[in-house]
Amino acid sequence: MDPLRISLFGRLHLSYGGTPLTSCASAKARELLCYLLLFRDRPHPREVLASLLWGDHCTTSQSKTYLRKALWQLQTGLSACHGLEDALLIEADAEWIQLHSIDPLWLDVAVFEEAYAAVQDRPGCGLDARDAHRLQRGIAVYEGDLLEGWYQDWCLCERERLQQLHLIMLDKLMEHCEQTGAYEAGLRYGETSLRCDRARERTYQQLMRLHVALRDRTGALRQYARCVAALREELDVAPSARTNALRDAIRRDDAPLEPGSSEDGSSEDGDRPTRPSVRPDAPTVSDRLDHIITLQHRLARLHTQLQRELEAVEGALHRGTA
Repeated sequence: MDPLRISLFGRLHLSYGGTPLTSCASAKARELLCYLLLFRDRPHPREVLASLLWGDHCTTSQSKTYLRKALWQLQTGLSACHGLEDALLIEADAEWIQLHSIDPLWLDVAVFEEAYAAVQDRPGCGLDARDAHRLQRGIAVYEGDLLEGWYQDWCLCERERLQQLHLIMLDKLMEHCEQTGAYEAGLRYGETSLRCDRARERTYQQLMRLHVALRDRTGALRQYARCVAALREELDVAPSARTNALRDAIRRDDAPLEPGSSEDGSSEDGDRPTRPSVRPDAPTVSDRLDHIITLQHRLARLHTQLQRELEAVEGALHRGTA
């Protein structure tokens, strides 16, 4: 029998034995489950969960009652799945609730995060075939943004975090493809990246290099034109000096070939042409400022979420000592 499968990318989908589970719990119980799945590495105070899920509309007493009801619905629905009756998926006591284990189920976010963790802080050009396959598996489960149609603050923060991991994983695969000569596959990863973030300048740079590697200077310059239009329409900025330097090198068509290649671009052993070295040297000040601005926006969203959770904890502590 297939395991309980839970997909959080795209629309929430639960299935067991190949059969969709459409009415195993209420909407709030499903929200509780998703929160526990995403933050599965730690226990959560009941007060915080109650405030997070119901605090805007209910008193503290009411929200705690609703949490108990949602937890009961969730445990009842999951235990109804044949083979999971004795599986302890959610551990709860009078003060804390935690996802005990995801061993009895398949979770797409877990597959995705494990793939990223395996290559974290490693450049794509240094990955081997096994690493690349692991990344490909992670990319394959990303079938859409996290919990599409949900707009809770905690969900928006997690959606942003996972979007960034997805783009980083695509970057690594593009670099791997550039290094190993799988240029056309690299182009496909680049187009996937731009569907997620149309104004991602780094992706355009990688696409320009891949087109050059395929001896397609026209295609490379068209990618530059796309970059100019996307940055202007989305952010009202011009390309960075680094991107312009790459464009200029491609226009001149005088970028030096890597060692081991001949004048016409073919390698010494007669195999496929070696890609030109058109990678600019280092990030510019403009690149770093753009990155800082992006981080500031992300930190502001995380600060809002942290402030709400701290207020909930302080309220719980105050009521406990009253």
